[in-house]
Amino acid sequence: MVDGARTRDPKDHNLVLCQLSYDHRKQMFLTDLHRVSIVRFHGYYARQNIRKIGMARIIEYQTVLQRLTAQGLRCHYPNGGSFGFAPEAKTFVRGWIGPPDPSIRRSMQDVIRAVAVPYERTLAELAARAWEHDLPGEAWLMPAAHWSFELRHGNGDWLAELIQSIGLDPELLAQKTDAAAIEFSPPAAPLRQVLERLLQRLLVSDFCIAFPRRGTVCTVHHHKQLWWVTTQRPVIDALDRLIGGDSSC
Repeated sequence: MVDGARTRDPKDHNLVLCQLSYDHRKQMFLTDLHRVSIVRFHGYYARQNIRKIGMARIIEYQTVLQRLTAQGLRCHYPNGGSFGFAPEAKTFVRGWIGPPDPSIRRSMQDVIRAVAVPYERTLAELAARAWEHDLPGEAWLMPAAHWSFELRHGNGDWLAELIQSIGLDPELLAQKTDAAAIEFSPPAAPLRQVLERLLQRLLVSDFCIAFPRRGTVCTVHHHKQLWWVTTQRPVIDALDRLIGGDSSC
């Protein structure tokens, strides 16, 4: 079915997200190619007023897949960057949400934590603090689909500029039909600013942040939400302390 389910069963331990399927996203964007404006000049995208916010590096998808599957994670889409845990794993879920979203299942209300305005900045700052203090190590950013789709048919008109701002050539990623990871290392400011921009601009696509040393993933949802899934109880307790709320569920 093209549209797919708008929410996912928590028993499957996939993220309970209000998202369209990859096939539906592809159909929407392929009919809207005029939005994509990618111009290259001598190997770099010709963009004005780009402020570099830090350096990052690309981790090839095979390495991403090997390390994350070794931690019990599995990929939801072939060659994609959406990861979750196997059904038999004991997991904890938290949904940090911005504006009210009536399409979220009622059964998930106990794991939702609302944040204050401005939603995008608040969510990005909280996520950056969680990484710095409770999820040390590298952080991997990936599209839920793959880079070629996002940069050539999805969000290329602004995503290329964002990637260039962290010192990477977007064309290297645009050639990839997989979800190779952009690896961030501390300090947290570059990831925070990238995350805030994603939350501001995503309309249909989702992204994922994986913490390969911590058994934790976070989906950057286009409804201005962050959905955390982890097998580590101390991680979920730390997330609740950051935002306030009951950590008993």
